[in-house]
Amino acid sequence: MKSIRIGSVIAAKRRENGLTQEELAEYLGVSKPAVSKWESGQSCPDIALLPVIASYFGISVDSLLDYRPQMTRDEIRALYKKLSDSFAKNGFERTYEQCRGYVRQYYSCCPLLFHMGLLYLNNAHTAGELSPERKAEIIREAMNLFRRVEETSPNASLARQALHLRAMGHVMLREPDKVIDLLDDAVESPISTRVLLATAYQMNGNESRSRSLLQSSIYLDLNGILGAVPSLLALYVHEPEKMEQWMEPTLQMVKAFRLDTLCPTQTATLRLNAAYLFLNAGNREKALDNLEEYAKIVCSPGLFPLSLKSGGLFDQIDDLFESMDLGAAPPRSDEAIRQSLKDAVLNYPPFQALEGDERYERIVRRIESI
Repeated sequence: MKSIRIGSVIAAKRRENGLTQEELAEYLGVSKPAVSKWESGQSCPDIALLPVIASYFGISVDSLLDYRPQMTRDEIRALYKKLSDSFAKNGFERTYEQCRGYVRQYYSCCPLLFHMGLLYLNNAHTAGELSPERKAEIIREAMNLFRRVEETSPNASLARQALHLRAMGHVMLREPDKVIDLLDDAVESPISTRVLLATAYQMNGNESRSRSLLQSSIYLDLNGILGAVPSLLALYVHEPEKMEQWMEPTLQMVKAFRLDTLCPTQTATLRLNAAYLFLNAGNREKALDNLEEYAKIVCSPGLFPLSLKSGGLFDQIDDLFESMDLGAAPPRSDEAIRQSLKDAVLNYPPFQALEGDERYERIVRRIESI
């Protein structure tokens, strides 16, 4: 992922012209080991030699440097996974410094900046070694990266995602007024682009592509529902009957579309939030019911390595995952996600009220084995 590939350019041009390293070194007035080090990437030519080398090969200095201020999507995916694993294994601050190095090197690469900001958000709030003040500082740095993406990205979709993640940063910092200022006028079109495209592909006789787009649209809508329901339930914490009225059709939806398998972490989050809310409402049995379902999901065989999956009714959504910046990979490492799934129950103070209950102790033992 080096942005300057001068060594490989020199090697390629030298071979293209049928030259040995000795012959090139003699022309340039340097030693053969110097040329060898250039080509292996151990060192670079003196700046005064750049126009001489470029002229000798009949190319521009820019072509000689082969400078690439952008990273490809595959390079970003690979780097994201590497850094995500590093956050889990090597601690926050050490990996954070590596991220900052990439930000400085590729400051004009909006997709890279977007994913560095995403890494900060996904790892800062779970990093136990960080003080609240330091976490807030990291979140604001992520928001600055998102702002730059909004202002400079030629990709409107990426800029819109950056806006939403900047708003998420304000939520994490408990700044609701700023979220409202950012999003209150950002009205989304009620017409799905995927549905319109599916109609066009169907009219052109491409039913396979049409089915893929429609399945993807429904899949994303279901994920949106799973994400919204826990927040809605929290607003009905003092109206237990209303909570149950919302939970019942949501769980029917989960069962009908097998979302516990297709979207395990989202479904687990729904169950976890329901458990807390029912416990807070004084209904221990329903709280334990939902904790048991949570444990069943997070302890299911084959959950890890975690990735987005097609299957069941959604048998043509692989193109959706491929179109995502991270592909089917999760936004954090498996190790970090596994620990979060444990901490959500084992280190969550409200559930201490259930200690001593036989059902709860069985759940705890099961979750400890994740």
